[in-house]
Amino acid sequence: MDQSCIELLESHDIKPTANRILVLGAMLRASQSLSLSDLEANLETVDKSSIFRTLNLFRRQQLVHSFEDGSGSEKYEIIGAGDNADMHAHFYCEVCHETYCLKMINVPSVALPQGFEVSSVNYTIKGVCDRCSGEKCVVTMDRTAFLFDLDGVVFDTEGQYSEFWREMGVKYFSDGNVGAGIKGQTLRQIFDVYFPGNTTAQEDIRKALNDFESRMEYPYVPGVERFLEELRTGGCPAAIVTSSDRSKMRNVYRAHPEIRSLFADIFTAEDFSRSKPAPDCYMLGMEVYGTLPERTFIFEDSFNGLQAAKDSGGKVIALATTNSRSDVSPYAELVIDDFTGLTLPYLLQML
Repeated sequence: MDQSCIELLESHDIKPTANRILVLGAMLRASQSLSLSDLEANLETVDKSSIFRTLNLFRRQQLVHSFEDGSGSEKYEIIGAGDNADMHAHFYCEVCHETYCLKMINVPSVALPQGFEVSSVNYTIKGVCDRCSGEKCVVTMDRTAFLFDLDGVVFDTEGQYSEFWREMGVKYFSDGNVGAGIKGQTLRQIFDVYFPGNTTAQEDIRKALNDFESRMEYPYVPGVERFLEELRTGGCPAAIVTSSDRSKMRNVYRAHPEIRSLFADIFTAEDFSRSKPAPDCYMLGMEVYGTLPERTFIFEDSFNGLQAAKDSGGKVIALATTNSRSDVSPYAELVIDDFTGLTLPYLLQML
């Protein structure tokens, strides 16, 4: 791959530096066009500004072209040999939110008034792609979405975090029970409440947490992979909605690179101003998928997360992975131990 990237860069008079090879390699491996955020998530060792500068260089040298896909996101794709980059159509799927290059469909010719000159053309068609179309998708895709917390829902990691925050509670407050009250909150929120103005403690905890998360194990909650595949096959949009930040997610991607193919979107702490127990994060998911609260299934385990899910008006499915069934049942319409035996048709009967 590196050699082919080097040759392609040199053919466009671009010096093949390490970052440029990484960015080009990621684009060549992708099955669809990518946004700046997509590339940032894929390339853990390259910062966003370096990626942006590289893309601008590629665009100037006619190696890639960019277009607005109709979702408010600028996408980038490789220009193939003999392609007229701006003169073919693109298709944006409103279900899986992927953008496809339709090189077989030319942009219609438009006769401009005298004196007008074309600099670029952006022709994007919106609808449902072939992967998301079909009877199951029609029944469930437009009005039903599935939103998942991360720790304790997708990954069985809450026990590890409980131990980490127990140690922090003992260290800073001589109280090992502090951790029970912070689950589901962002790190910024924890600092503001428990360590306001204590920048030394904040920095020490941040470093300890980053080191801890880099060494953590991320085992799936039983049955979740099968259930997510059932949703994907049925054309039903699923998203992670987590108070974890993107730094934490890079550790997740290293442990489970397949996780991005299981979800249409991954919303992190950077995507909303108020974290759980505020309902903002789940309301964002509803807004993105255009679903009513009563047709949005939310899977949660922590008390802060369950409160956020309940206040959003969504259909709350509580997992008894962190707290007892009796403690989480007041928040939820359904309580499960894990995803074993849970099926899409069973949930749809709740609508």
